[in-house]
Amino acid sequence: VPHIGWNQLKINSKNNQNILNGVETNDYFYFVHSYMGVLGDDNDLLASSNYEGLDIVAGMRKENIIGLQFHPEKSGEKGLRIIQNFIDLKI
Repeated sequence: VPHIGWNQLKINSKNNQNILNGVETNDYFYFVHSYMGVLGDDNDLLASSNYEGLDIVAGMRKENIIGLQFHPEKSGEKGLRIIQNFIDLKI
């Protein structure tokens, strides 16, 4: 089932990297996808989102690779904050 629209993030407080500075659990972000990633290591989880009762990976980081399942460029002020965090990131 395609996941299209606004949904809340649940931040993984154990792995809150700089990329999510200024973002809080329950902030909304825009998703457009019909697939989901599965992590090999739960320590790589940055954030998840609940879609139709299923917790999906919304953000992950493995060493110097960061992936987001949502579209920060379409997610308003909080999304722009994440883009700025990317620019400021020192990996």
